[in-house]
Amino acid sequence: MISQGRSILFVVNPNRSDARAAADELADFFRASGFALYANPEAELSGIPDFDAQHLTSVELAIVLGGDVHRSARKELYC
Repeated sequence: MISQGRSILFVVNPNRSDARAAADELADFFRASGFALYANPEAELSGIPDFDAQHLTSVELAIVLGGDVHRSARKELYC
């Protein structure tokens, strides 16, 4: 069950397998807690839809995993 308006954005470095694994674990926890989840498209996380500008106002929390996410992801998320 997803609570309306509660969502989390995962910004994951796609080149770090440990970051992707951590995102998968966290996603299970937050999904069970009722959050809608989104991720940067480059992360290609299974079962998590890609983030786009239409979700910007609904994101309650952003979690960055894997250090410095490359410039194109930052540009895409903030422009």
